[in-house]
Amino acid sequence: MAHKIIERVDAHYEAREVPFGTVYEWHPAYVALECYCGEQLILTATSPKTVCRCGADVGGFVNDVQEREGRVPDRLTLEKRKAGQLANLLGEALPGEPSAALERLADEDRRQAEVGLVALMSMGKVSYKPLEELSPKDMPARAAAIRLRMTWLKERRDGWLARSSSRRT
Repeated sequence: MAHKIIERVDAHYEAREVPFGTVYEWHPAYVALECYCGEQLILTATSPKTVCRCGADVGGFVNDVQEREGRVPDRLTLEKRKAGQLANLLGEALPGEPSAALERLADEDRRQAEVGLVALMSMGKVSYKPLEELSPKDMPARAAAIRLRMTWLKERRDGWLARSSSRRT
């Protein structure tokens, strides 16, 4: 006899309009299942319980939820990257930056997004992998690549703000 899946819900955002804009509420992924013994379990990506009270292993379901939940933000980001998100974030070239180099960066990012590639960073090296091929063991390298990109963009922006405010005075 196998476990019976009662319900499987992918992680998602729900948009709610409020007077001054939109609030996005995160709903994590979960799976509701019935064990061989009849016990019903609800498992999330952070479920500490991977064994039913009867001893049946349900860890595979937890891993599945973790994989599904981990890909949602990347799927949303892929769509934004396809639409030119990096070009928008970069804006105009800063003094000393060749605008052609920024355009190449933005075009390459858009092309990678169109074929579903996401960055991974491990041991100081960046590599790329199709989103659908990511496994739980890739998640630390994926998180490191996201942090690197965010840090670079923030430092670039903050440096620009510091330079622009010193020019005004």
